[in-house]
Amino acid sequence: MTSVDLTAALPGLATFLVALFGGAGGSLLLELWWNPWRARRRVAALLAEEVNLNAQILRLHVHQRRADPGNIAADFQVMRLAFDAVAQEVGMLPAKVAGQVILTYHYFDRLNRLREMFSERLGRWREAQRTNRDDVRDLEHDAIGAVDAFHVLTDVAYKAAGELLPELLRYAPKRERRAVSDEEYAERVRTAEAERVARLSRVKGV
Repeated sequence: MTSVDLTAALPGLATFLVALFGGAGGSLLLELWWNPWRARRRVAALLAEEVNLNAQILRLHVHQRRADPGNIAADFQVMRLAFDAVAQEVGMLPAKVAGQVILTYHYFDRLNRLREMFSERLGRWREAQRTNRDDVRDLEHDAIGAVDAFHVLTDVAYKAAGELLPELLRYAPKRERRAVSDEEYAERVRTAEAERVARLSRVKGV
């Protein structure tokens, strides 16, 4: 039996409902059911794309961490543009999903702040090493503490994103997504590292 995708017909359904119920009744139906339904799909779709992107960024960092556990990429940043765009409409999602969204983006924000904290502490530590300051050990401890906290939170945020994504996809328009294997991520890490080494070599040669 051939399945029929009704979603293509949904945009015209609003006009049909208004015509069917007419006047105030149709407007009330749009206000109470149709508009919230469309808003929920839009919010879920935008957040699903961004959460999926952030999950890939975190997964890539996990692979990089295996090769260089004492460092965080200087350009690391998880995104929140979609969240900022729909923040006032997150309440359109079911309460449990909305709560997951808020918690997951709290983790994302903390990760960005920890990355900045690590960069600051790493810079202070290296400066102390160059100038033989007495607080080198303390600054080293601060830098190591920041990177350790970052790694722990990365795992927490990645798990939260993995649990949130399928919930968002339940309410978003359906689309196909290609899974990325661990081998492909490992290859991306190797490629990124080779490009980084090449850039540094060119800079040193200038």
